[in-house]
Parts: sequence; structure tokens; C-alpha cells
Amino acid sequence: MPTTLVRKHTGFTLIEVVVFLVVFSVALITIVSTVTYSSVLIEDSKHKVIGTRFGEELLEWVKFQKDLLGYEAVRAKVPTLSNAATFCFNTLNLQTWPSVGACSGYNLKNFYKRELTLTKVSADELVATIVLSWRILDKVKTHTLIVYVNKL
Repeated sequence: MPTTLVRKHTGFTLIEVVVFLVVFSVALITIVSTVTYSSVLIEDSKHKVIGTRFGEELLEWVKFQKDLLGYEAVRAKVPTLSNAATFCFNTLNLQTWPSVGACSGYNLKNFYKRELTLTKVSADELVATIVLSWRILDKVKTHTLIVYVNKL
């Protein structure tokens, strides 16, 4: 009776290795994409918090100017022939009113843009709109604060 020798092969076939590499690569790419997206969201949230703080700071400064100089002095910042005026507050030093004009760049901390628009609603009321902008991933994000400034 003839005997046949059967060899047992151990190890992986080429197809098994390729399948493993594909599954591993897909899992790794998914994990890296999730971590990257999460870090972008965290950065965006951080910038929104910082930008909101800059806006609140300007808002408090406008209220202080109204209390210090009076409502009419703040209202006088809007030119007589128009109903609105935009001011660029792109410096950390809030000492004086800048000249009228929109901001041309993101100069506040080299990342943010802070604009204040005063709009005449009536003789006794202004609307102060503060718009903060910043760029993240080639997108411009904004946060807006609106407050009514009145004579009372």
C-alpha cells in the first residue's frame, strides 16, 4: 500500500495578507479622519470663545462710552447724512474711536476682525452690531452681537 506524504503548510496566503492590509488601512484612515475633524471642531470652538470675548469687550466699551460721554456723543459718531456707520476695532487697545470704515484685514491678534456698526433707529435709539470674523480651513466664520443703545 503506497503512502502519501501530506505536508501541512503554516502561515498566511497572499490573499489573506492583502485582505488584512485593506481592512487595517480603512480602519486607520477612519480613525485619523475622525481625530482630524475633531481637532478642527475644537479649534473652531476655541476661536469662537475668544472672538465672543473680544465682542463682549467692545460691547462693554461702547456702553462705557455712552455713560462717560453721553448718548448724544455716541450718536454723533454716525454721520448726519447716513443712518449707519461702521468702525474697525482691530486693536486690543480700546482707547479712542477709530475713523469710519470697514475693516480690511484680520489684524486683531493676527487672526480676528472686529467691526462695530452703529445704526440710527430713532432720535433716542441706536443699534450697535458687533461682527467678529475669523478664518478656519478657508472658510470665514462670524459671530454677531447686537445691543440697543438708548438715551435713557
